[in-house]
Amino acid sequence: MGGRPGNTRDLSCENSAGVLFRRTALYVLTRPVNLALYWLSWHHLCALCRYGQRYRNVPVLAACVLWWIGATGYGLWLWGRYKKGRCPVVFGRILLGEKGLVLAGAGEKAADIEKTADIGNAADIGKTVDAGLNTADGEDGLKRKIPENAIKWYVKRRRFCQFFLRGKEVALLDLRQLTGEERDFLDVKLSAVRPPGKGPWRAAAGIFLAAVTLRGGWLVVQSAIPFQGRLAWFLEDLKDKRTCTLKHDNIYEYGIDGILEDVREKVDLPENLCLATSFNLHFAPDGEILALDTMLCGFDEEGNFVDSYLIGYNRAQSGKLTIYLHGAAETSYDESRALEPLTEAVRVMPLRETVAEWEGEQSFGILYYGAQEWYSPEGIRLLDRDGDWQLPPYGKYTFSGYSISVFCPENDDLTPVRYLFAQRTQTWP
Repeated sequence: MGGRPGNTRDLSCENSAGVLFRRTALYVLTRPVNLALYWLSWHHLCALCRYGQRYRNVPVLAACVLWWIGATGYGLWLWGRYKKGRCPVVFGRILLGEKGLVLAGAGEKAADIEKTADIGNAADIGKTVDAGLNTADGEDGLKRKIPENAIKWYVKRRRFCQFFLRGKEVALLDLRQLTGEERDFLDVKLSAVRPPGKGPWRAAAGIFLAAVTLRGGWLVVQSAIPFQGRLAWFLEDLKDKRTCTLKHDNIYEYGIDGILEDVREKVDLPENLCLATSFNLHFAPDGEILALDTMLCGFDEEGNFVDSYLIGYNRAQSGKLTIYLHGAAETSYDESRALEPLTEAVRVMPLRETVAEWEGEQSFGILYYGAQEWYSPEGIRLLDRDGDWQLPPYGKYTFSGYSISVFCPENDDLTPVRYLFAQRTQTWP
């Protein structure tokens, strides 16, 4: 951001708002405490991305963020003060033999200064004079006295030197017009400025900031590579993980359809679903769902694979369903592992009456693998589509069909009840 041509043309933009903003930001950032906190921020950010440990890293990062918010506010306030207090003239000479520095113009008259100043106006000069800042007109033009301890920090380049004063003002000196003696005098005066305001310190601080940023950025990128850090798992979850509240959380009232309805609030679940693993659901005696674990594969109306859906729920840990997408490779539809028979069977089966036979148990389960074969009548019940069931015929030992097992997960001594659900075109004898 450059200013309009002033009394030194190519130096006029050095006092512009944009340049002042960049230098003020660098000045604030290179303070020793800010350098230390910059390293600390990156250190804990890298640890969080690589190892997690939120209880250890998040509080420190939160404190650093609050500090940086305050530092940003201070930097903006400081920049505003510097922008308001910058001199509307570029000085071209140094008067020797004085205490401190006395900057003088290069033969400009007050009227010319007011006319050609790129930033500020005559009123600004008048305010400066009225404030008692030792600015006056002499035979050599504008003069300004800067006491020994008035320079807080400075920026010195080949063509100019910019002084940032403790009174939140800025003065600009054109070094091209100085004699060798004046340059030596300037160096002596600037040597009294404390190290954080000197060029070597800023250069070292800049190198430190660059090194910390590059190193920290590289570690964060490394932790985003799959299986290399917690950030990679977070990004994977961001892409593939969905969560939703299990509103229909009673298996007696809503069956399996209620679970699928809740899943469809977050995921475009196809109508044609089959099992990739199994369907395992635990519930309390009153029907409240306690846990769920299943992986489904979805297919469109033409039988093309759409996606897989790993669905999990644990009421003790969270009241939300967790759905992971893209977990299985593309496969074909398997009618023997279709999910629809399970949803139809749970709608009509006497589930409440079945678990009532196991009085005193605290939890029950439903386990479904699709169509299965059984070679014993123990626990077998034949269920039709109207909800009526019967025991298997005497002397029959081989059974096959969609099997829904109702069991007690905490008591292996109890024989599960295995409902064989009749298909649409099938009726039990």
